[in-house]
Amino acid sequence: MQKVKKKIGIAISIISLLSVLIVGGLIFTNRAPQSSQYGLEDFLQITNSGSGWDFHSSISNDGNKVCFARYNPTTSKMSLNIYSIPDGNLTTVVSTMTGDFSSTWSPDDTQIAFDARATADSTSYIYILTIATGEIVRFSSLSGNAFRPDWSHDGQNIVYASYLQLYIQPVSGGDAKLVPNADEAVNPTWNHDDTQILFSKENAAKDIYSINVDGSNLKFLAKGNSNDKESWARWSNDGTQIIYHLFDDGISSIAIKNLTSEKVSLLTDIGDCRFPDWSADGSLIVFSYDTNLWIFSFS
Repeated sequence: MQKVKKKIGIAISIISLLSVLIVGGLIFTNRAPQSSQYGLEDFLQITNSGSGWDFHSSISNDGNKVCFARYNPTTSKMSLNIYSIPDGNLTTVVSTMTGDFSSTWSPDDTQIAFDARATADSTSYIYILTIATGEIVRFSSLSGNAFRPDWSHDGQNIVYASYLQLYIQPVSGGDAKLVPNADEAVNPTWNHDDTQILFSKENAAKDIYSINVDGSNLKFLAKGNSNDKESWARWSNDGTQIIYHLFDDGISSIAIKNLTSEKVSLLTDIGDCRFPDWSADGSLIVFSYDTNLWIFSFS
């Protein structure tokens, strides 16, 4: 534990000055994304998947935990896990289901919504796990497949994708409602005040868009991944930037785009980096690299 704390402290001291440059938008470029200012030594590895793969990470709202999916090739099984950042403890919370296990935390961090299947060939629904009791209940009201849930910041709604459309469903009960004009949509996430939804299009370009919850103001935000299914975009805590994985010349990097200046910077250019998530306070970024999860700290 002391070794881990020391490593975190070193990483924080190295990147604290550089982080000011990122947040201030000073290292962005107007044209192609600028190469990353960081190397692997600036990131902290938090999981060891062995021969498997850790991915689809989601940071809790208090910034202390990371929920993620793990694939075990030996058993061909998936599991949903929680990693505790302060003490390094790892807990498996779901292991009897299959599916993508894309997860999102409730605002009070007591529950997790995730997409899964009861069996390998069954329908994918959105489920809600109550962490303290281990109780899992089906949430999505649609009869067909549902993927990629994201819990609104006010706790009232969950948005998810089904058959390339977006749906918003009240947590308190009621049916899901279609978000108009969000065609070919996958991987939705809320902005900081729950007025807009970020998503990527499952078309030839896989570009990233935002749209108002009522289906108005569809807006192109960033170039997508022409050779990957999703860009996995996430808003910054203040809504001024987005983070996503970007393919360029066959390399998957974590990119940050300033939505005001339209400038793009690469957080990583070490290859095979995907599925980023930004903490609620903006201080941490978690992502998958080389089958494991890594953290970048801005503070």
